[in-house]
Amino acid sequence: MYATVQDVKHIINSDWFSKHSNEDIKIVIEMVDTYNKKRSDREKLTLVLENYFRGSLHHNAFLTANRSIINILKEMKFIKDDKELKDLKKVVDIIYDFICKCTHSNRTFPVKRNFENSNH
Repeated sequence: MYATVQDVKHIINSDWFSKHSNEDIKIVIEMVDTYNKKRSDREKLTLVLENYFRGSLHHNAFLTANRSIINILKEMKFIKDDKELKDLKKVVDIIYDFICKCTHSNRTFPVKRNFENSNH
């Protein structure tokens, strides 16, 4: 959503766009519609992590700020090295696969499961 909002802002603030032109408005609507249909859930999750998880932090600051997440992922054997957290595709796959297991497999993750007492 963030990336789409930024794109729309730039378009509607450009000198060619007219809020009185149905054709211009239609172009924006079609672009947003295409973005929403074209991106998979994994791609959307990647965009969220890029903007809000990694942001513009330098490499060492990112790893230091996320030390607790790194430790949990190492403990769960999802990563072996701190630097693997920089691979957002790997992090997206971990998160997305977990979401799918929770929502599509009641045997693995019963509905009444309490996650509050566990880092996992």
